[in-house]
Amino acid sequence: MKCPYCERPLRALSLRCRVCDRFVPRLPHLFVLGLLAVAALIGVILFLEYLAKSR
Repeated sequence: MKCPYCERPLRALSLRCRVCDRFVPRLPHLFVLGLLAVAALIGVILFLEYLAKSR
């Protein structure tokens, strides 16, 4: 895969271009970050429910 900004090749599993030093997220990275965001949101909701029940 190439950097969309400078068209140079990216390193394997890299989030930054080594030439222009820009953040270049790929689809697998975005998928994992999305899953982590959903898991964190569910955790916060469950924690708030726990706090509401304990009062």
